[in-house]
Amino acid sequence: MDLLRLSARLHLLGLIAAAVIPVWLLAAYLLVQFAINERGRFEQDALQIALQVSLMVEGELANLETVLEGLSKFTALADGNLRGLHGRSVCSRQTMHKGRTTTHA
Repeated sequence: MDLLRLSARLHLLGLIAAAVIPVWLLAAYLLVQFAINERGRFEQDALQIALQVSLMVEGELANLETVLEGLSKFTALADGNLRGLHGRSVCSRQTMHKGRTTTHA
């Protein structure tokens, strides 16, 4: 009788293992696939943000280069008239930041 009872327990454990282990394996596979997909999406988002930031920085640098080229051609710089150069640079700065809500000290 004990052998039959033990055998029934072993069969029941085997049946439970046969039902649970594949479910766990499927859940683990789905979790890994989800993590891989999320990582890829995160990397794509990070690349897109980095590209946008680099374009913004490049635009600002081009704008600053234009302003500096304009200031370099101002005759007050060659004459040593720093007050005139300062006035011109303030005017250029206001023109450059026209329409923006942020101010720089």
